[in-house]
Amino acid sequence: MNETPPTTPLVAGDPPQVGPYLLHGRMNTGGSGVTYAAPDGHGGWVALTVVRREHVAVPGFRSRFAHHVGLVRKVRSPGLAPLIAADQSAPLPWFATAYVPGPTVRDMVATHGPMPGGQVRDLAARIASTLADVHAAGAVYPNLTPAGVVLGPDGPVLAGFEAHVAAADSVGWVDPECFVGRLSSRIDMFSWGSVVAFAATGRAPFGTDDPDTVAHRHENGRPDLFGVPRDLAGPVAAALAPLADDRPDAAGLARALSGSVTPPPPPAPKRPSTGLLVALGAAVLAVLLGAALTLWAVGRDGGPPETGGSAVGAELEGPEEPTAGA
Repeated sequence: MNETPPTTPLVAGDPPQVGPYLLHGRMNTGGSGVTYAAPDGHGGWVALTVVRREHVAVPGFRSRFAHHVGLVRKVRSPGLAPLIAADQSAPLPWFATAYVPGPTVRDMVATHGPMPGGQVRDLAARIASTLADVHAAGAVYPNLTPAGVVLGPDGPVLAGFEAHVAAADSVGWVDPECFVGRLSSRIDMFSWGSVVAFAATGRAPFGTDDPDTVAHRHENGRPDLFGVPRDLAGPVAAALAPLADDRPDAAGLARALSGSVTPPPPPAPKRPSTGLLVALGAAVLAVLLGAALTLWAVGRDGGPPETGGSAVGAELEGPEEPTAGA
């Protein structure tokens, strides 16, 4: 059997078996649900996730889940752990993907700090190429986070299927629009930018606070990209643009990062807000009005004021010389 996944023991309430799989132990707990390790019956392992009950209670979840399963089955990409099995009709739906050994991006950064530039570039290119494959199949990957990217023996891998949910541990990594159910391929690009920025800097570009705070920073601030390699700063900034339509598509980005085309530049600076324009206009008007009043005063008094009339001018000119015969 292949390398045994690292696990912790099952706890009270965990099922001993899900579908045909006998659970070996817990791998992790995330936004989608609890992920367990189980033998696949062919000498390997699967990572099996049981979806959280609160997600299943959302109207339409099962139909969306089933639709997404059908799309993901069509994806063929070396950067995506293949979907092995899924059951949307179970009391708690579940999905199983092939287990990929290796640390996640989150664990790597937590242990060793920001990743080296070359490794970040490889990560950025691999994820972009994988997302391009996912999008070509008509699917999206709406919950991409540093904890979901495994640095496997053959390169970075998106560790399997996602359950079409954005949960609390996704804040800071996924576009805030995911939390209101607006899913698109360009939303995935926000997650690409967030994960690449984190790998390079050890920080989420807009922080990891509550969704409202992160959404406000995204709409009104700039991402923290200090430490991102210079040649990636433009594509990452473009991917984190507030408007989804302003972001690059995965296929174009993958070609750019492979060196076949020029990477997209950073998005243009935001236009000043209406309030700022009004304030600037008022300041200019005040300057013009002051100049007009000065000219009017000069004309009224019959000439310009005498030189050295200010305290500063007096200090620069120095003391008055005594007149002859004084």
